[in-house]
Amino acid sequence: MPEAGYLFGYAVTLGDGGVSFFEQMRIKPGPLYVLNVYPAGVGPSKFVESLQGDQSVTFINSAHDYPQLIHYQREGDTLKAHIALEDGSNRRDFSYQACND
Repeated sequence: MPEAGYLFGYAVTLGDGGVSFFEQMRIKPGPLYVLNVYPAGVGPSKFVESLQGDQSVTFINSAHDYPQLIHYQREGDTLKAHIALEDGSNRRDFSYQACND
């Protein structure tokens, strides 16, 4: 992650009829990165970095109802993610590809 600026992301889930869900994300750099998420344009919900690896980062917000944990892992050109409660329960996995347009 770059030290000198924000990172912005946008995720879209497609269903049979088109877009079924969207989410915007913003990561603020600092001693600990802060992830602000805007699911369906509502938010922000703030999550603070709890663990960072060479190709991964985990954010936690214990006070949030669900999710409380957001984990991102880069695997080549794919971004893998999962959300869960802080103890790892109720886990949901996601896989993202960059848009080619």
